[in-house]
Amino acid sequence: MRLMLSGLAVLLAACAVAEPAMGDGFTIDQWSLGTGVYISYTGQSASAGSGVVQNPYSETFFIPLGNSYSSTTHEYSWSEPDGVGSFLMDIDQRAEGVPSGASPNHAGTDNRMWFTAEEDLWMTIDGVFSYHLPVDLMTAAFEVRVGYDAHPGNLFIGGGEVITFPVAPISGDLTASGQFLVPAGETYFLSTRAYVRTSLNTLGHFATGSGYVNVSLAPVPEPTTLSFLAIPILALIRRPRR
Repeated sequence: MRLMLSGLAVLLAACAVAEPAMGDGFTIDQWSLGTGVYISYTGQSASAGSGVVQNPYSETFFIPLGNSYSSTTHEYSWSEPDGVGSFLMDIDQRAEGVPSGASPNHAGTDNRMWFTAEEDLWMTIDGVFSYHLPVDLMTAAFEVRVGYDAHPGNLFIGGGEVITFPVAPISGDLTASGQFLVPAGETYFLSTRAYVRTSLNTLGHFATGSGYVNVSLAPVPEPTTLSFLAIPILALIRRPRR
């Protein structure tokens, strides 16, 4: 039964994208996009970002500082009347190690977008952050979160954090993936954060991370579409008795 329900969810998502229900869809209210680097032992920092909503939106923020850098590419487009949207981020980061006694160095990206659902929506998230931490006391973190803007509560949280102590070197993937319903009539936020960090006698080594987050929004299929979809599924469930 679990396998059957999982297959149904995939079919519903495909239907929603292929033949979206007409309606008000959703509105992108605002966003705050930021990418930056902080070098603790020199006191230097640099960052770039955007708070201006544009559709379509395509921008790369590349911040080099010393031997560290952080890069984030945003590719966004959506059709508000149809309620269909695609939001892709590519991430690439490197943080230089620090000498003994220094505060941590950071290379990261922190992005938040607010949107209002005018009708029920399917939200699909697919994200991976691959990291390499060659020595102890390095960190990689990745989080994708969807929550309510006006009150506490989350619809989705994915990702994780890895700290190398005492297990260095270590490489791997932090993942965030899922599909869920976004009910109409609320304003929500989509938050994406990723960073690598080095600290305490890691000079001469680099923490690195790269990956992507791909988010799509599409309206829930209309009841008539769902009824057509249910016919072949019921045919598979109902087998003649022998």
